[in-house]
Amino acid sequence: MWLVILAGVPAAGKSFFRERFVRYVTEAVGELYNDLGTPMDEHEWAAKNKAVSHLIVRASSDDIIDRIAERQGSTYSKVFSTYKDEAEIGFWHNLRLGIAKKAELIIADRTFVSEKSRQRLLSVVEAQERDIHKTLRYKRVVFDFATPPADEWKQRLNSREGKHIPQSVLEDMLKRRTPVRSDAYVYDKVIEMINPENQPEIIKSVVREYMADTFPDK
Repeated sequence: MWLVILAGVPAAGKSFFRERFVRYVTEAVGELYNDLGTPMDEHEWAAKNKAVSHLIVRASSDDIIDRIAERQGSTYSKVFSTYKDEAEIGFWHNLRLGIAKKAELIIADRTFVSEKSRQRLLSVVEAQERDIHKTLRYKRVVFDFATPPADEWKQRLNSREGKHIPQSVLEDMLKRRTPVRSDAYVYDKVIEMINPENQPEIIKSVVREYMADTFPDK
């Protein structure tokens, strides 16, 4: 079971990466299910059942605010201040629920720009793991997204219709940002996302590793 943490400033490419990663995993699980056909032994039956019940949980406060805005016919920026606390609660609820359900893959999609914010995440995860089962442990995999060059970053931020982040907030994030390599020792795997052109190959490689961990008998 994997906990994938996406770290980086807004408009660094995290959510786009997340959906591509989930699609690749879903396709790989579907292919495994089809390849198994009619299982012949208990290991194949176990793999087939796991493929059927394969659960992916996305924990994202932005997703919650986006859904609220869509329901109200409004925009992210207009509803943010009213619902940011609800979205915060929803993020942690979805994270804990994913662990409680023993989801095979949990994706924590927030900025996590500081070491302190990542430590808080891990403390919640570790507490939930202990509550569910003493031996339960998710593999911690972090994708650390580099901040785009200034002009490109500005263009990306401006292209997000209905989603405006004050400049002061962005500047504060940059000041607080600490690369994941500063606390890399607490994770099982850290992948630095620097060159977007390499993203497809990185995803394919990580998905292969995920499938090997999740379906070791296949």
